[in-house]
Amino acid sequence: MSPLPGRRLAPHLLIGLALTILAGAGEDENWQRLRSMPREQRVILAEKIREFDRLDRHEKAAIRTLDEKLATLPPLERANYHAVLRRYHLWLQTLSENERTQLLEAKAPKDKLALIAKLRDKQGQDVDQAPTYLLFQLADLRGRSPFEVAQMLRFWFTLTPVERAEIEKLGPRDRMKRLLELSRQAKIGPLPQLTPKEEAETAKQLDAKLQAKGWLRNQLNKDSEKQAIDRRRLVNNYYFVANPPKPVSAANLLRFETAMPSWIRTTFDHLAPEEARRRLTILYRLIYRDGKEIPASGPGPDAPAREAVKPVKPPVTTPTPSTGPPI
Repeated sequence: MSPLPGRRLAPHLLIGLALTILAGAGEDENWQRLRSMPREQRVILAEKIREFDRLDRHEKAAIRTLDEKLATLPPLERANYHAVLRRYHLWLQTLSENERTQLLEAKAPKDKLALIAKLRDKQGQDVDQAPTYLLFQLADLRGRSPFEVAQMLRFWFTLTPVERAEIEKLGPRDRMKRLLELSRQAKIGPLPQLTPKEEAETAKQLDAKLQAKGWLRNQLNKDSEKQAIDRRRLVNNYYFVANPPKPVSAANLLRFETAMPSWIRTTFDHLAPEEARRRLTILYRLIYRDGKEIPASGPGPDAPAREAVKPVKPPVTTPTPSTGPPI
């Protein structure tokens, strides 16, 4: 596989993935899956489909070809390629129009890689742009917010082995739906989230950052519904950059990570160790507050008491595209 896609290929790859999988299912199944999506996901999907429709024939074919190659890879390797594509797309947003044009005109892979290395070196010497790490901490907008993931984990830790086994068998979207159903039956309320005042103050701080320019600043200023969703996620992510949680010991963080379901734990695999540790710490402190720590025996003993819910027959599902890292 070519190590880096073209300038416009990376941002549209996931559109191709979604369209390919939807095309493989029946019409009734597709409508059922669309209806089961949270509204914000439907808004984002609709926007991505409109973007895909605006591409020319060659760009659409390139997306589908790359999708076919990725589909042949083992799941972990495929997830790593998706992560590289996302990071490359985000990095492109930090470039000037002239620099993007230079990349587009560099046809040979070796020429493109040499230019990328040159641009990265230049950014490293530019105080106004370096480091660009903030962009990667904030701009993963496809997954769930830290508050949503922490809420799912907090409830997961209260489930019985039978309930966990039931949920593990489900597809990604049905899994989220079933978790929500169980949490409502257990009457476990949501975790505290940012207040409107905290959101407004955090947005103001982010807008003042020199690094929050270009693509990031555009997300703060646009008025469309999709951009409003992206804006809130940016603010949520930046809040934890500006207000890092209390550190967690390595032993407790390992105990916490081990207790996670595999379908959440694997979303951290593509991250650099420091970033994975930072995000795990955020989730840990959202659940274990006010001086509390994870029990030595693992999470669960201090969870709200409740009766086990009878398992239900899993619905018929078809494979769904990855939603990417949660935060």
